[in-house]
Amino acid sequence: MSEQLNAPAGWLPEPYGSAGQHSWAEYVRAVAGRDSGREVALKTGSSESAISRWKSGYSVPDPRQVVTIARAYNRNPVEALIAAGYLTADEASIPMTQPSLRDFSDLELAREMLRRAAAAE
Repeated sequence: MSEQLNAPAGWLPEPYGSAGQHSWAEYVRAVAGRDSGREVALKTGSSESAISRWKSGYSVPDPRQVVTIARAYNRNPVEALIAAGYLTADEASIPMTQPSLRDFSDLELAREMLRRAAAAE
């Protein structure tokens, strides 16, 4: 089952990554809203100078920092990774495969059945 990106209206154009794409700097400014660089830094554990560089477009954080910012503002980390250029919208839309029952051992299946039976009591 694939998860839809939960972006603000108009934030992620289709296709993202074409000419005129939104930049990481625009994403940070949009997500942070009226928060100061200091407030963003406190929420994300990054330095104020790093936040300033990101908001001004001088640098892009590493993927872990991108995810941290998204989570600090209750955003989907995938949309942040797209905005930072680490993923394309096409890559993000690839549905995740669900494991088949054949992927589990008999013991794992039996334990899961017992767990569910105990939870139903």
